[in-house]
Amino acid sequence: GLPIVEQADTKVPNITGATVFLDNGTVIIYFSEYIDVTPRSYVNLSKIVFRNVSQGDALAVPFTGGKIINDDFTHIEILLTEEQRIKTVEISSQPGGDSTTLILDVAAGAIRDRAQNFNIDQFGIVVFEYPDVIPPRLISAKLFFDDGVLELNASEWIDTTPASQISLDKLFLANNSYELGFDLVGSTVAMVDGTKVNITLPEVKRANALKQSGTIGGDRHALFLKAFDGSIFYIA
Repeated sequence: GLPIVEQADTKVPNITGATVFLDNGTVIIYFSEYIDVTPRSYVNLSKIVFRNVSQGDALAVPFTGGKIINDDFTHIEILLTEEQRIKTVEISSQPGGDSTTLILDVAAGAIRDRAQNFNIDQFGIVVFEYPDVIPPRLISAKLFFDDGVLELNASEWIDTTPASQISLDKLFLANNSYELGFDLVGSTVAMVDGTKVNITLPEVKRANALKQSGTIGGDRHALFLKAFDGSIFYIA
């Protein structure tokens, strides 16, 4: 056979598009050729940023801390952290956002191709956005009887700012699964957005809950939490 004279690949990789799925925080960035993501350290996520306005936005969301979830290919899939996902929703054009289309800025040196050519600056890439249409789920509940704090854990960030985003008239504590029980109206909601919501019961309802609980001072039957539609509000 004939020996082949090899000419090195010196062409830099270019970004051809970007998509974000706001329901789970998956970002897909498309390129003109195969991108080397093995090892993962070959990708500098700190140089990949979502913004409202290219190259100068206080609401920027750097991808630092995100996770690359695919192997070498012509696109990179990045799973954002929950906090990054929520911040992205807030600056998007989708429900829960500010009606401004997301912009992607990728600085030089963020990625490389198989021939180890680094990308150059590409700023102002318009991102195609898929809205978050998955409602939140309450995963668990814990009631601290010493101070009456009811701790709710959800599947995603819950909007508690303002506290009226939590509809206390749709949250109930009951002695069993078939009774309605009593609502949480009059309780105080801690205004800290996150996957955990703390609600402090007034003394009369703390005492009532204790009386119906499975702890000392109660009737030895565990309490049930009932959350009806619209009781909690998520960012999107």
